[in-house]
Amino acid sequence: MLGKLMKKDLTATARYFIPLILGFAGATILGKILFEIALNGDLQARLQAQEDQRLYEMFTILGLVYLSLYIIYFIAYYIMTSVFIVYDFYKTMVSDQAYLTHTLPVKASTLIWSKTLTAVIWQIAAGLMILLAALLFMAGHFADIPTREITDFIHYMYGMSTASLCLYMAASILLSAFCGPLMFFASIAIGHLFGRHRIIGAIASYMGIYTVLQILTTVVMVCMGYRLDSNYDMSWFFGNFMIYTLCYSVVAIAVFYWITNRIFSRNLNLE
Repeated sequence: MLGKLMKKDLTATARYFIPLILGFAGATILGKILFEIALNGDLQARLQAQEDQRLYEMFTILGLVYLSLYIIYFIAYYIMTSVFIVYDFYKTMVSDQAYLTHTLPVKASTLIWSKTLTAVIWQIAAGLMILLAALLFMAGHFADIPTREITDFIHYMYGMSTASLCLYMAASILLSAFCGPLMFFASIAIGHLFGRHRIIGAIASYMGIYTVLQILTTVVMVCMGYRLDSNYDMSWFFGNFMIYTLCYSVVAIAVFYWITNRIFSRNLNLE
């Protein structure tokens, strides 16, 4: 049943995410073209040799303007991914459409897992698009990247190899892909208890949870002895902090899921 629900959720949310992904892909390709034109020394030399200064300035200005717009679009792409995830969950779980959702012969936990896994898939797709965009912009310029210096810096800062750091980053990103949506879902579930003020309750709940987690992380950092000191062993701090973030994500996922499932299983009120 979970597979059928996920197929339905993916189909329903595709109309939001597919245009967003295609728009980002098109913007990235155009940005790559302008980026290569800006770095093309032969083109710049020909334009200057022909004394076509206006055309050269036009390319330069166009590139800078587009770069600014692309950065804005890049941020918007990341934000809108979360917005669409939250909108779909709210619309299908607590708004008018929720009556149809909760009449399905499935448990609330199955509904929550379907929404969560669907959100994870779209977030991974967004992450892959961002990674491919970065690789596309760097294509043809890898020789300029000081790989040895980067490797030495990673070992100095984190006390681990580049492969180990990449493995940690992959685990952290995957856990964050679960933790982020479930935090939104838990906030919406808590807001659902506020009756007619569900949206305000959800926003207040999210802000409250976020504040508590930020305070907790700050306390942990202080307890680990983090300080801005040139003599401080940063590799020890980052190594232990990485372990904390992974454990924190696992516990947060469990708590957010428990809150969401308990409220929708025992305190569902769509009146």
